[in-house]
Amino acid sequence: MTLPTRRAALLLAAVAPVGLLGYLSPAALDAVLLLDALLALLVLVDARMAADPHVLVVAREAPAAFSRARPAEVGYRWRNPAGRPARLVVREARPAILGAPPAPRALAVPARGATAERFRLTPPQRGAGTGGWLAVRSVGPLGLGQRQARLDLPWDVMVFPTLPETRLKASVAAAVRRREAGFSAQRQRGEGRVFESLREWVPGDDTRIIDWKATARRRKLIARAYEVERRQHVLLLLDAGRLLTAEVAGTPRLEYAVDAAVSLALAAVHHDDDVGILVFADTVLHYVAPQRGRFPVPERPQPPPRPRGPVHRRHRPRSVRRPRGQRRHAAAPPPAARRHAARSRARRRRPRPPPRRTAGVPQGGGRGAAARP
Repeated sequence: MTLPTRRAALLLAAVAPVGLLGYLSPAALDAVLLLDALLALLVLVDARMAADPHVLVVAREAPAAFSRARPAEVGYRWRNPAGRPARLVVREARPAILGAPPAPRALAVPARGATAERFRLTPPQRGAGTGGWLAVRSVGPLGLGQRQARLDLPWDVMVFPTLPETRLKASVAAAVRRREAGFSAQRQRGEGRVFESLREWVPGDDTRIIDWKATARRRKLIARAYEVERRQHVLLLLDAGRLLTAEVAGTPRLEYAVDAAVSLALAAVHHDDDVGILVFADTVLHYVAPQRGRFPVPERPQPPPRPRGPVHRRHRPRSVRRPRGQRRHAAAPPPAARRHAARSRARRRRPRPPPRRTAGVPQGGGRGAAARP
């Protein structure tokens, strides 16, 4: 596509007042038309002499992931295989999570050469985004005409929440662990649930920790001693419903919930715990079972494990409820249960014996009936 530049528009505006002289002399109108035609011809010739933007090769150098509200460096490398130098005006379209579209930038690429540009990018929000393209205008040597082309260069970006304070605390904790690397691990007594030993109960201890069997054997109060639990299972429940889309100080509530969840997960990981997460709204959206280390997040949501005991219909989540009237296809019962059910059915089908006759009681059961001998 051929377009005029701003310089051509200014020249056209400068020629326009000459048309006012047409009231005095008709030759002035002819001069205006001639100048306009000459200017249009110069625009076409200048655009034709510009480098073709379709032959340009561009590559983007960006990090695999970004952090919200933290600047990251992004670079572009342009290569011009043509024999003419390229004077470019580049406008870029990005996904919404990377912020507002940037202002157009000028760039010069030498003939049969390459050039690079780098700038810093600060994503304003968290999430994933795809898409994007480049609108490139190649300006001619006279600066009157330009050729425009669209180059597809889509983004596939992921923006994570930033945790500067948590990372600082984690670095301090890591330094403490490095300093204590040569120390031997010791058990720590506390209010955990892991049994450690038995000891004599003293006044002031909780009566719930008394071991009555050991007390009966030793004929004195014996209490259980517990130790602090390690490597626990931590399951984070994150509400992603519509109520969390409300903004507080210009930030959705969901962002604060995500920051808190990631902070808790990072603290649990540094304490060698198993971490999992369940994201829900009206149904379960995503579920990752508690585990250790780095693991890939599945693309498809996984339902959480169902309870083993019987669950009433109204206590079940909507995602696991059955429509009313739909039969339940249960697994076959074990052989012992089948034999018990068969004996129960046979007992119900067995005919009942006739009632026994008693002296002095009428057969019909009426009051006025006489007793038979």
